[in-house]
Amino acid sequence: MNIIIPILSALFGLIFGHWLNRRRNFENKKREIRINYLIEAYRKLERGAIPNAKNFDKGDFESAIADIQMLGNLEQVNIAYEFAIKATQGDGSKLQELLENLRMELRNELSIKNNKLPKISPFRIN
Repeated sequence: MNIIIPILSALFGLIFGHWLNRRRNFENKKREIRINYLIEAYRKLERGAIPNAKNFDKGDFESAIADIQMLGNLEQVNIAYEFAIKATQGDGSKLQELLENLRMELRNELSIKNNKLPKISPFRIN
């Protein structure tokens, strides 16, 4: 009888530890997927910041907005929505705000300092 309690305790510890491990792995994988999608969305938007650029692809630009609306935080979803509405009217003024918001969050997620960053300026070599 004295041996049953330690065995049950060990068994409970193993099951609980396994459960915690699975949960942590699942959360890490979700975070990794979200970060990868947002990085790719950032790249597509930045590429599209100069619409007449060689690499500009409307489909990429549209999928970036869709990815942000699906995986972005509430503020990013709202900015992406406002951008999408204004962009259909020929006003792309929210793009800078969206790119800077994405950059800040991605840098935070990756533990990269955010202090004193200049505004984003698309760069292309002609």
